[in-house]
Amino acid sequence: MTRAEFIDAYIERSASNNRRLTRTENGFRTESGWERIALPCACGEDECEGWAMVTNEPEMVADHMQLHTPSN
Repeated sequence: MTRAEFIDAYIERSASNNRRLTRTENGFRTESGWERIALPCACGEDECEGWAMVTNEPEMVADHMQLHTPSN
């Protein structure tokens, strides 16, 4: 699954929860300005699609990259 496919699917799933999300290049933004970005993921969870939506804050991105980024 590509990043774009993951983002589009994530937004589609979220839309069913009556959320209004605006697609950005690497993720989405809510009406209130809250942003998330799609990052590669190798968390090992059965449901993992190879990507994770992470709050677009430097410390959250750094934590994800340190803990769940694929090694290859």
